[in-house]
Amino acid sequence: MPRLGDISTRPCADCGESMYWTEAAVRHPDLLARTSGGGSDAAFVDAYRCANGHTSKECPLCGSYDTAAWADSEARHYHVICAACGNDSVVQA
Repeated sequence: MPRLGDISTRPCADCGESMYWTEAAVRHPDLLARTSGGGSDAAFVDAYRCANGHTSKECPLCGSYDTAAWADSEARHYHVICAACGNDSVVQA
């Protein structure tokens, strides 16, 4: 798992800016539903985030946000590679 401030190997798939590992970057309602009074931080997961506020894409297999992604030429799909489980998939934008 990356450390706070580590840069992603790929730029932001939405705007091309550099992506940095950030704690509690993505609101994740599924995690909130699974926690029992775990506090407000329980609803967030760590992810890469760029200066424009875009975050890394979720792995459709394991749910990790430790991913690198890039958009296709028409920006209708993202190619996502997960560092946590190794999944390589294409998801809709």
